[in-house]
Amino acid sequence: FHGQSSATARTAGSQVAFVDAASNEVSAYATADTVYVRVEDQNANSPATFDSINVTILTQFLSDNETLFLIETGKDTGIFEGSVPTGPGSLPEDGSLYTNVGETIEVFHTHASASDVSFDRAVIAGSQTEFIDAAGELAEVYLQGDRVYVRVYDFQADFGPGLDTTSV
Repeated sequence: FHGQSSATARTAGSQVAFVDAASNEVSAYATADTVYVRVEDQNANSPATFDSINVTILTQFLSDNETLFLIETGKDTGIFEGSVPTGPGSLPEDGSLYTNVGETIEVFHTHASASDVSFDRAVIAGSQTEFIDAAGELAEVYLQGDRVYVRVYDFQADFGPGLDTTSV
């Protein structure tokens, strides 16, 4: 007798994620960074065309909300991407998302063929550190003996014109 086994999985009409410029999923953005969003929704795909959909991005305290239009990454992919800049002093629906350090942002997408809603959350951080390659692209792996490059975003450490330094 080997017993019984079972597994359960749910189905969803779409999937939404905060991502970086290279489409890697992220959970945080630096202050004044650009926020990138990716949605996978096969029901929003029309054959042989580049389609578009929209999502809503809200800040934690509802001080700002933006409707962001996403463009399909290729014909028949069902994957849509777009971005919105962040910064202080924005008004709702002005094309820039007003955020504060420590604030949570949320993105919502209503599935194309149902009332299903998918969402994701990210935090606005005071700074962000990334490993990059010599060309400035995000890096995930370095071989032994490679030079390691680090990029730090810390808009709160910008003390005016000239060169600023920080410790990592």
